[in-house]
Amino acid sequence: KSEEPPVSDKRQEASRSPSPAAKQPPPQQQQSAKLGATDFLWGKTLGEGAFARVVHARRRVAEGMKVALRSGTAAVVSRVHCADEEEDVGRYEVMLEGGTPLEITNLDIQHEHLAVKIMEKLHIINNNKVEYVKQEKDILAKLRTSPWVIRLIASFQDPDSVFMVMPLAHGGMLLDLIRRRRREAEAEGRQHQAMPLVEARFYVAEVLCALEWLHAQRVVHRDLKPENVLVMETGHIRLTDFGTALDQASGNGVTDFVGTPEYVCPEVLKDEPATIAADMWGLGVMVFQMLSGHLPFSASSEWLIFEIILAHCSGEKPVAFPSVVLACGADTLIQGLLQPSPEERSGIADAKTHPFFEGLANDEEALRAMDAPFRPGRNPEVDSEPLVQFSQAWLLEQSMLAGEGADEAELVMMEEMTSGAAASTGKLQRISIQRQDLSRWTRFVREDETILHAGPTWKRKGLFSKFRILILTSDHRLVYIDPNEMEMKGFIPWSPEQPVRVNTIDSKHFDIISPLDNQRAYHFMVSSPQELKVWTTMINSALHAQRDKYPERAPPIEEPSLARMSSSSLSFFRKKSPM
Repeated sequence: KSEEPPVSDKRQEASRSPSPAAKQPPPQQQQSAKLGATDFLWGKTLGEGAFARVVHARRRVAEGMKVALRSGTAAVVSRVHCADEEEDVGRYEVMLEGGTPLEITNLDIQHEHLAVKIMEKLHIINNNKVEYVKQEKDILAKLRTSPWVIRLIASFQDPDSVFMVMPLAHGGMLLDLIRRRRREAEAEGRQHQAMPLVEARFYVAEVLCALEWLHAQRVVHRDLKPENVLVMETGHIRLTDFGTALDQASGNGVTDFVGTPEYVCPEVLKDEPATIAADMWGLGVMVFQMLSGHLPFSASSEWLIFEIILAHCSGEKPVAFPSVVLACGADTLIQGLLQPSPEERSGIADAKTHPFFEGLANDEEALRAMDAPFRPGRNPEVDSEPLVQFSQAWLLEQSMLAGEGADEAELVMMEEMTSGAAASTGKLQRISIQRQDLSRWTRFVREDETILHAGPTWKRKGLFSKFRILILTSDHRLVYIDPNEMEMKGFIPWSPEQPVRVNTIDSKHFDIISPLDNQRAYHFMVSSPQELKVWTTMINSALHAQRDKYPERAPPIEEPSLARMSSSSLSFFRKKSPM
C-alpha cells in the first residue's frame, strides 16, 4: 500500500522548470549581491533546536533594493537619506514603476519578516553534523518550487556561523496550535481533546498533500511531527527542518538512526531503512495528537517509548483510542497509518480517500485556495519589535536570554517550581517548595538518596540553551533532566577529592565547574536572583556537608565570587565580544 507514488507529468514539469510566480521572489529578495549578516536587522530568538537557533530578522533597506509598499505598489530604492537601524526614522527616496520619485519612511514599507536559522560551526563540527547541514540546504534548494515546503530565500556564512534565511511563520508551529486547543478544551472541562474536527481535518489534509508532493520528488522527511509543520500568516502550512531527510533520487541523506522517539516507525527501530512509509507512520501519530492532544506512544524514557511502539505492533498492547477519535471515524485512518509492516501501511492514495476527510484531501488546488479555519494573520509583536544591527555581542545576548523565549509550558513549570522557594544556610537541609511535586523526579535518583533541590533552568552549551530541570541529591550528585521528554540528559561529575565549585556570573547566570571533567564549566540560567541564591546556597551547603563527612579526602572549599569567573566563561566572552 505504501508503494512509491507515480510522478505526474504536471509535477515532473514543475520539478524541471519553476512556475513564473516561483521565479519571482518577493521584491525585497531580488538581490544579485551576496548577502551577509550585516545586510539584515535582527530581533529576538524564535526557537532553538539541538544545533540551531532561529531568530527573527528582516532585510536592511539599501540602494537598488526592490521593496513592496503598504499602498500595494512596488518601488526601487534610489537613495537612502537615513539608515533604518531605528524602525521609525529610516527615510528613503524610491522610484515607482512608472518612473515617479517618492519620499518614504520605514512605515511605508511592507517589510517581509524572516526567520533565520543560525548554526555555530564549531558546535556542528564537534557533533559531526556537517552532513546534516549540507543536505538540508541541498534538499530545500531542490524543493524550492513546492507550495508545501518552507522556502530557502538565501544562505551564507561568516567565520563563526552558518545562516539559512526563510520566511517567518506568523502562526508558529502546528504544535503550538495543538497545545492551545488542548488548553482551551481542558478549561471547558473537556478532557483528551484538542483541535475541533473541522480544524484537524483541514490540517491533516494539508500535511497529507504536502507529503504527496514531497514523495513525488522522492524525498522522505523522516522526522515528521507537529514541530516541523509551520502555520503561515494565511493559516496554511509549510514543512520545515529537512536536516535528516532522505533524497532517494540522489542517494543523499544521512543513514544514521534519525527521528523523534514518539514518532519513529517500527522498521527504523529494527535497523531497517526508512522509506516513504516512515512518513505515513508519523502522520498517523500526528492525527491522534491533533484530535486528542496526547501522543499514542509516550513514556519517561526513549527505551520505554520504543517498547510501547513494539507492543502495539506485536498486538500485545495496541493503541487505545479516546472517544473524540472514535466519534469522528479517525480510528480506522490511524489504524491504517500505524500498521506495523511498511508494505501494509496506508499510502497516500488510501489515506486521501478515507471518509474522515469527506473529500477534502482529493483536490490539492482547492485545498490551498480555501480559507483556513485558523488564520493567524501578521503577528503584531513581530511587526513592532525593535531590530538591531548584527554583532557577536548581540548573538551572545540571544544565548544568555534563552529563557525569555521559553514556551508557555516551560514558563508555567518554572513558576510552579520556584514559587515560595526559601533559601537555607548552614547545614544541609531539604528546601520546601510550594506546589512543587518532587516525586516527579524521583525516578532519576538512586533508591538510597533523596532530592535536596530541583528547579527549572536553561542550560547553555555553545550558543544554544535548553530548558532543563537541575537536581541536587543527598548523595552529592547534580543531574539535569529534559522535562518534556522526561529523560536524564546528563550529570555533573563530582567527588570528595575533586568537588565542584559555583561561580556566579550575574544575577541570573551561574557556572558549575567540574574538576573531574577537565575543569569544564556547565552554564545555567535561572528565573530570578532569589533562585540563584537558592542554588548557590544549596550546592555550597552540600560541599560543606561532604567535607564534614570525608574530612581526610576533601580539599578546602572556595566560596563563590562574582569577581571570579571560570576560565571557560572568560574565554567564551573574549571570543564573542566585539573588539
